Amino acid sequence: MQRELLQNHRTWHVQKGGDDANDGSALAPFATIQHGVDHISKKFDCGGYLVELAIGLGTWDENVELKTVVGRGHPSPRITGDLSNPSNVVSSVSSGNNFTSDYFDAWRVRGLKIENSGLGAGLMANVGGIKWGLIEFGEFAGVAVRGQLNSFLRAKEPCTISGNMKRFLELSSGTVFYGLAHSLELINSPSFSREFVLAQGCSYVHINGLSHTGPASGRKFVVSENSVIQTASGSHPDFFPGDIQGVEITGGVYL
Repeated sequence: MQRELLQNHRTWHVQKGGDDANDGSALAPFATIQHGVDHISKKFDCGGYLVELAIGLGTWDENVELKTVVGRGHPSPRITGDLSNPSNVVSSVSSGNNFTSDYFDAWRVRGLKIENSGLGAGLMANVGGIKWGLIEFGEFAGVAVRGQLNSFLRAKEPCTISGNMKRFLELSSGTVFYGLAHSLELINSPSFSREFVLAQGCSYVHINGLSHTGPASGRKFVVSENSVIQTASGSHPDFFPGDIQGVEITGGVYL
C-alpha cells in the first residue's frame, strides 16, 4: 500500500462516540487511541511534519502500543489530551501498560491523567522511547514510568503526581532518562512504597533544572549495578521527593 506523503502538519481526533471506520477528522473522529496510532503508522509518510493524535474528554481503558511513524520530524509525534486540565482525559487500565513503546521510536504523550490498578506501567519503553509532559500521574499499584533494554525516556514539561505508587521511575539494562528544566508538583502527599527512582543494570539518570513542590513519603532513590544518577545539584540529598534518604549499592553512583 502506498503511503500518503504529508505536505503540512496534521492532527487526527479520537472521541467518545467516534468510529474507527471514520477518517479521524474533527467531524468524524476515531473511537480508539490504538486505531489512531495504527492509522498514522500504516498509511502516512510524515515528510518531516508534526503529526498529532488529539484525545477527547473521558476515561480511556486501552493498552496502547506506540508504533513507528515513517518520515517523522521534530518535534516527535504526539498524543495530546487536555493541556490545561489533564484530569479531563484519563488513561486508566487494570492490567498491562497504558502506553508501550516496544522497539519503536519515541512518541510524546501530553495532557493526560494516567493511572493503573494492575502491575503494568503507565509509560513503558522496551528497546524504545517515550517522552512526556503536562501529565498527572494518579494511583499506581506498580510503577508510573518504566524503561528497560537500552530505552530512552525524557520528561519534557511540568507534571503532577497525585496518587500513591510503588515507585515513579524505574530504569534497567542500559536505559537513559533525561529530565531537563521542568517542575514536578506533588499533591495529596503521595507515598512511594519502594522509592521515587530506581536505576539499575548500567542505567543513567540525568537531571538538570528539576524542581519539586509538596510533601511525599518513601525513599528518594536506589542506584545500583553500576548505574549513575547525575544531578545538577552536586548530589544534594534532598534533590528527589521522599522522606527517606537514598542509597548507593553494588557499584551505583549518585552525583
